[in-house]
Parts: sequence; C-alpha cells; structure tokens
Amino acid sequence: MQIRLRLDRPLDGALMQRVADAHAIYGFSRLAPTPSLDELLVDYDATRLSPALVRGRLRQLGLPVAPAAVEAPGPAAGPVRTA
Repeated sequence: MQIRLRLDRPLDGALMQRVADAHAIYGFSRLAPTPSLDELLVDYDATRLSPALVRGRLRQLGLPVAPAAVEAPGPAAGPVRTA
C-alpha cells in the first residue's frame, strides 16, 4: 500500500537522515520524498500498519508529518428509482 504524506515543513539534511532511519521500521518497504521535498511517499505493508500508525511512527522519528486531512462525506444518496 502507498500513502502520500504532507509535511509541515520541507525536508532538510537532518530530516533526510531521519527518512533514511525510517527504512528500518518494520512494515515499511520504501520511503521517497517528492521533488518539492514537502511530501513523502511511503510504501508499507497494510497487513501490519494502518495510515495512522505510519504517521505515528514517522512522527516518533521527528519527521514533521502533517495531521491527516479530514475527508468530507460524499453526497447523500437519493431514493432508488426503478423503471
């Protein structure tokens, strides 16, 4: 599974070292910053980790992962019409 995480501030040299350290976290298979350095793409094993756990583990390492966006509910379903 892949998740794109927004960062509160762009990655610098010290934060890039923390990204490298995150490769040792059980269940992470790949971490890659975007070219703008303000997002992080994380491939992880969804049978072991949830998006919330991914964010939490990265925050524990000191990475400035932004809180998860609250998703707005979809449009309400109308009555089902039959012909």
